[in-house]
Amino acid sequence: MGGVIFLSYLLKLERYLVLVPASVIHGFTLGVALTIALGQFNFAFGLPDLPRHEKFLENMGESLGHLGEFSGSAFVVFLLFFVALFVFKSIHPNCLEPSFWLPSVSFSDTWGVPTSYRCVC
Repeated sequence: MGGVIFLSYLLKLERYLVLVPASVIHGFTLGVALTIALGQFNFAFGLPDLPRHEKFLENMGESLGHLGEFSGSAFVVFLLFFVALFVFKSIHPNCLEPSFWLPSVSFSDTWGVPTSYRCVC
């Protein structure tokens, strides 16, 4: 999706992107966020390598079926970082916004790729 938006910007078609209803954009964003979040379910609970299925709901069923095998230490680490994310967001509300993450001054001369990032709050 990001590639399509970038391509439309290069072709000067961005004025037509505003014709997409906000509800479509919000729904798409929510669907992607939910898919990513539920895709991390096995990692958050420290579940072993489970067989993958073709359908998302089958994968969730497989994960829930093996929930008794979860790793307490992996879940504690997940909770610590999850809570820390919200604490950091409450202390520095603008730092987790994408527009505030800018490349720092240290760049790789060879490839032109940023080697580190800093939060400008």
